[in-house]
Amino acid sequence: MLTSLTYLFFSFIAFKTIKGNLQNKVLWFIFGILLLPPGINLLGKPLIWFFLLAFTLSLFINNKGFKKLKHLPLKKHFLFYFVCLMVVGLFDSRLNNFEKIIRPILYFFENIWPCLLVYLVLFNAKEYKKIYIYLSYIGLFLGLYGIFCYLTKTNIYITAMSDEFKLRNLAIEYLSGLDDRVRISSFLFHPFLYGILLVFLIGYTIFLYQNNNRIINKNVILLSLTLLIINLLLTNSRTVIFVLLLQITFYFFLQVNSKNILIIASGAVFGLLLIFFIPALKEKTDLLFDLFQSGGSKVEGSSVEMRQGQLLASFKYFFQNPYTGNGFGYIYEGIGFKTEIADRNSGSELFAFESYFFVLLIEQGVAGIISNIVLFFGLITYSFKNYNSLLLLNHKRFVLLSAVLIICYLVFILGTGTINSLPLFFSFMGISLSLQQKLVSKGVPNHIKANLI
Repeated sequence: MLTSLTYLFFSFIAFKTIKGNLQNKVLWFIFGILLLPPGINLLGKPLIWFFLLAFTLSLFINNKGFKKLKHLPLKKHFLFYFVCLMVVGLFDSRLNNFEKIIRPILYFFENIWPCLLVYLVLFNAKEYKKIYIYLSYIGLFLGLYGIFCYLTKTNIYITAMSDEFKLRNLAIEYLSGLDDRVRISSFLFHPFLYGILLVFLIGYTIFLYQNNNRIINKNVILLSLTLLIINLLLTNSRTVIFVLLLQITFYFFLQVNSKNILIIASGAVFGLLLIFFIPALKEKTDLLFDLFQSGGSKVEGSSVEMRQGQLLASFKYFFQNPYTGNGFGYIYEGIGFKTEIADRNSGSELFAFESYFFVLLIEQGVAGIISNIVLFFGLITYSFKNYNSLLLLNHKRFVLLSAVLIICYLVFILGTGTINSLPLFFSFMGISLSLQQKLVSKGVPNHIKANLI
């Protein structure tokens, strides 16, 4: 019964990605990704593929949808990335000729295609405020449920999904102190994935507060921001907390003026007082310092020393095929990594491949590393280039926030791995690319630009 209801619920969300208006399609798509635990299949295929197919279908319904790709910013970067994926697939000796072609295409389709889809759907959008307002409401919704999970030490949604589809219930394992720390994940399957989502939502909520213009009650924004920060602390991830501090530092210091210096200095003093007088915050700060000073020797969980061991083990597989890697899925199929620790055949020195860099070394080699550098560097430089060409303060703040979030996301995936976050990240990038292109376009009238965000 629950299986049928689940498929019916996600079918409804997929339908809304086809029939909704421009902004609503994107919001329903992101909402569906957030609520969809990995491992749920339909007809033997990942359910997220059907989401993507429904979203792609909406472009066929709107004529000339794919022709707009010629206007895509950084299209050479995306094309280079795709070509490198094809090279990795074509040189994978484990696969037959069909699989050599289809595997890199499916990898691109699942992880990078959401960016292009969102960009295409929003091509004719004339305002983006609604997207970020509703993302703030989604954050409020996730935050309230996250608090509920922490207080009750239960996660009804993830438990129901895990029991019905025979998935590992990481939400409950982490709530129960799997690694001697209680972590929450709200409606998401993993606390770290929830953590990086919170970093993005906190960034967008701060931006909304700065550029409110009475489009949303500031008390609602402050409530949402407070809940998001509390939830982020309750994910109990040193990496996520560090990334949030990095985001706030970069975002405010890169737009420093005399007023901001006073605000930042006052905030720093207030923050130090909180850390000094509140034991829980002092403990989190001690953990962060310990992570970098002693490699995490005073705490359980991942440490610099552990990651050094994983790096050395990853290089062993890298040198088997350094230029194009060992191929997509090699970590699962060749090394024997499994989500369930008891079922793993991979060596303990690799643990859970806690860095995107380790995965690239093993599966995609030099081709994958270079393609990722080109794509991510292109995304960052595109934002900074636009920042220098914009005049309105709220527009400059938005592109600055976009650049900072990309940098923070890189720090996150290099510190913890992607944890199925690439589709979500590139969906956000699709919104950003679409909006930034309009902000700097000479063909968009100034009165329209002023109301875009």
